[in-house]
Amino acid sequence: MMHNLQIGGNLLIKKVVVSRKIHDELIKLVSKYSPKIICGLLSGKKESDVVIIERFYPIPTICGPKIHFKPNWAAYQDVKNVIHDAKTDIVGEFHTHPDGMEELNINDRKILRKLGRGLWIIVTPQKVVPWYFEAIDKFKYICEKPDLELTK
Repeated sequence: MMHNLQIGGNLLIKKVVVSRKIHDELIKLVSKYSPKIICGLLSGKKESDVVIIERFYPIPTICGPKIHFKPNWAAYQDVKNVIHDAKTDIVGEFHTHPDGMEELNINDRKILRKLGRGLWIIVTPQKVVPWYFEAIDKFKYICEKPDLELTK
């Protein structure tokens, strides 16, 4: 079974804006929880093809040799409710790659194909890497790195 990856598609998200403070706090999560993967939701706003991340919400995960990572679904729902109650929008998700890999791995891509579309941020010990993913059909998808802009 062949999966076609399209690069250079018509991206819905071309740039991700995040403060230096949030950037650094996300990176600190990697060392705090390593070697475990931590995930979470990103809140903020979308203006045209730019996503502005205003806050992040870590969610505990289950991970191990047979599970890449799986969010604690009760905590996930609690965080969604907190964001909703704050009258802000969920603009994406994040998870850590304690091994330093900046690319989406095969398990990430499987999860994203099920989600269909969205912004995912991979957080390594040194970097915050945004990814935009959009499934076109069962076997084709767009997967690109939007630009990252750090603000004060």
